[in-house]
Amino acid sequence: METLRRIYSVIKSQQVMGRIKQLFKQPEMTSRLESCQAELKQSLEKFQIQAGIHTTIETSRVQRDAKQQHEELIALIAAYPDLTNSERSSSGTRTTISHSGQSTLSLTILPARPQIFHGREPELRDVVDILTQDTPARIAILGPGGMGKTALATAVLHHPAVITKYTERHFISCHASATCADFISVVADHLGVEQGPHLARRVARFLEHALPTLLVLDNFETPWEANEKRPDVEEFLSAVTVAAHVALLITMRGAERPAKVKWTRPFLLPLRPLEDAAALKTLIDIAGNEHEESLVTQVLQLTGNLPLAVGIMASVVAHEGCEKTLSRWDTEKTRLLSDGYDKGSSLEISLTVSLTSSRMTPEALSLLSLLSILPDGLSQAEILQSRLPIPNVLACKSTLVQTSLAFVDNAKRLRVLVPIAEYIRGVHPPSSVSKAALRHHYHDIMDVWRSGHTVTTHDREIAARLSENFNNVHVVLSDALSAGCEDFRQTLLGALTLDQFAFSMNRAGQQLIDSFDPYLTEWGTDSLYGMYLTDLVRTSSAENHPEVRADITRGNSYFEHASPEKKVQWYIALGRYYSWQDLATADHWYRQAISVASASEPALMADALWPLAQVLNAIGQHTAGRNCAQEARKHAEGVGAMITESQAIKVEAQCCLSLGDFPCALRLLDRAQEMIVACGLQESFELRDIEILQAEVLLLKTEYTEARRLNVRIVETAKGRMMAVLAQVNIALIDIQTGGETGPIRTEIDRCQALFKGPLEFTLGLIVCDAALADLQIREGNMRGAKASLERSCVASRRTCAEIEMFCLERLADIQLRLDDIEPTMEWAVIFLASALVKKNRLAGMKALRCLGGIFSAQEEADTAFSLFEVACAGFVAMGVYRSHAECLLGMAEVHEKRGNFAMTICLLMEARPLYERCQQAREIERLEAKVRDMELALEQALAGCSAYPT
Repeated sequence: METLRRIYSVIKSQQVMGRIKQLFKQPEMTSRLESCQAELKQSLEKFQIQAGIHTTIETSRVQRDAKQQHEELIALIAAYPDLTNSERSSSGTRTTISHSGQSTLSLTILPARPQIFHGREPELRDVVDILTQDTPARIAILGPGGMGKTALATAVLHHPAVITKYTERHFISCHASATCADFISVVADHLGVEQGPHLARRVARFLEHALPTLLVLDNFETPWEANEKRPDVEEFLSAVTVAAHVALLITMRGAERPAKVKWTRPFLLPLRPLEDAAALKTLIDIAGNEHEESLVTQVLQLTGNLPLAVGIMASVVAHEGCEKTLSRWDTEKTRLLSDGYDKGSSLEISLTVSLTSSRMTPEALSLLSLLSILPDGLSQAEILQSRLPIPNVLACKSTLVQTSLAFVDNAKRLRVLVPIAEYIRGVHPPSSVSKAALRHHYHDIMDVWRSGHTVTTHDREIAARLSENFNNVHVVLSDALSAGCEDFRQTLLGALTLDQFAFSMNRAGQQLIDSFDPYLTEWGTDSLYGMYLTDLVRTSSAENHPEVRADITRGNSYFEHASPEKKVQWYIALGRYYSWQDLATADHWYRQAISVASASEPALMADALWPLAQVLNAIGQHTAGRNCAQEARKHAEGVGAMITESQAIKVEAQCCLSLGDFPCALRLLDRAQEMIVACGLQESFELRDIEILQAEVLLLKTEYTEARRLNVRIVETAKGRMMAVLAQVNIALIDIQTGGETGPIRTEIDRCQALFKGPLEFTLGLIVCDAALADLQIREGNMRGAKASLERSCVASRRTCAEIEMFCLERLADIQLRLDDIEPTMEWAVIFLASALVKKNRLAGMKALRCLGGIFSAQEEADTAFSLFEVACAGFVAMGVYRSHAECLLGMAEVHEKRGNFAMTICLLMEARPLYERCQQAREIERLEAKVRDMELALEQALAGCSAYPT
């Protein structure tokens, strides 16, 4: 410090001197500076000596500490061998002390076993089975980013069977290995092989002499992907797998496996998204299960069941709840899944890695951007037929599959997962040219469907293609309508056509017609305006279109001078609208349509006749309705209009159902179903309607097994919630009759009742639930409560639903149920018979006669009772109603028993047994068998008494 002060004083004194004085003092200044320089040199040498001593001391201390820590770590590994895979390799930082000739141990701290691991059990089992076989295992786990490849590989490493077989297990991450040399160096470091010349050869030699080894190479696509270095990487991979005792497991993005390795067959398929149940378990494990089920379902739909997305979204739900998470998604989209700092915790980073792959091309990215807006994906035929402005489009498809940015589903359609689609739409939306080409392709398909769907056999391929692409078409047309396009009128026509198709196929959801008003109300004379009004009224009901009467007024004015064909379609639309609320008015408009459609227009006549038949049946004119439906069927058959013909057959079946001709109704429904399937409309409203009628007929026939099966199918496939809930109530009613557990039945009825009270707001549904609960109370022995519920439901349904009224009356009139004394039960039976006659309900009439027979039998009026049972039995045989048929046989058997005719009693009881079996009445069969044993004993005693008298 003293030397530095002297240097400072010399420099300071020079600054205050003038130039002349500095010149004369220069020799003195030079001498003083030279003296300072010598002192500085001496000080520096002294500092270096001291620093060297300090460094030596510190180095010695660090080496001592390192040695101690090393020994402690060795001890830890010896105590917990599962923490490592061998004594030579490391998964991350290689800890080595070799300069002093001591241990060269390289530790492998394996990734922790995944704590939340659902849905990959089959793949885990397959990989472990391969690894534990005697043949060399060479396995590639493929799939898109975020699909859980690393998690599966880690689970494999920790599997007990794998630990037992492989003495050494190495997990090596390749994500930072940009070159082949880097890759080989990383592998060598993990194995404990010294760096130096011929490293690849020395690594291969090391593995040849190693103990049984499992080598896991994670993110292998990084060193392998670039074409120029791929052969060298593959050559090295081939070399390290020469030894049979070395098993190889790689994870990499895409669907390609590296060459030059004999991969174990059968190949492990690329990973797919989790099943719904596994995704739900994952979310619950992370976020808990206190969230509303419907909101959880919405959250999971946004993830596409991609494991990375499910995990990240579950973490957000755990902190913010489902509602806030969904709200954030609306504004942030995939940014919500991208809070992490690497591709293992950020979806956007993971997707960026895939998009920047050397395998990607601009053309492939164009195809990916178009797929990102298409929920239904594209088949290979559609990719070619749509004439997309993308060169080598099939090669682009292969690229997307190879990089796992898209996948081919079970229906052979190229699709993109939801999170990937959301991200691509944000960073690389499709070009207007690509969207226009696809839109023109969809216009062509809809033109064919519109021109043929009411008059011809309906090309089933066109219907199938529209069904497969329905969501695609909806998105493409919505986009064009909102953005504006050069073919705007054609797009409006396509949107109307799509709405018509959606209506015929029973597809729920927002219709494109809802957004038409700003465009079409200005086109008062355009033909599109007429189509719009017809479509609007046909698909409306009083509840969902308050302004529909104004539309009807506009329509009547517009169609006053329209062509006969357009008028008929308008009148049919009006008839359908009023059939929801005013059957007399609906009848009027259908007859108007028939009067306009001349005999020379059989297709139009058929279109108007079958819905009129439906109205006639609804107002109790069942025979007239059947005749009308048969006439419609002939007109439709004459012009090959299979869909219209199937509708006429269905209505004819409804009329047969009302007339009590159940076998004929089922035959007709089977025929209508065959025709709908032949037209390619397996998912249509018509087919669901037919299945509902089939289930109703089977329930009335008491074929409970088949009726339940159909109702379960309706619950699973119904597009409308109302239809599904009503089917669920039917299932509960069937379970009551067949002896199901009462607890679950009551829970299900209560759930349906809550839906009818709340979101569905369906009064008739509440009445149905009350009636079902009354039936359950009878099962439980609560006769007083059942009687009150039945009386209440009977009154409530008198003006709303004849079926429920008859259901209640049948139980109130049945003396066998013992709901009341004989006299009030007789009154109910008379009311039951009168109501059945007024409503011309044949089945209800026969059931009323059976109930009266039971009452007369209880009053010891055997002859009257027997006659009533006999008449009712004949009716049930004709209709094929098994349970009621059996009940009549039991009533007749009881009369014969009272008369002492035990042999006839036994015959009638045995005749009833298979009928009860057919309708799953186990308790009745037990009682019947006990009764038969009693009658056989009585008959033996009677015969024994007769033999005591001399002949």
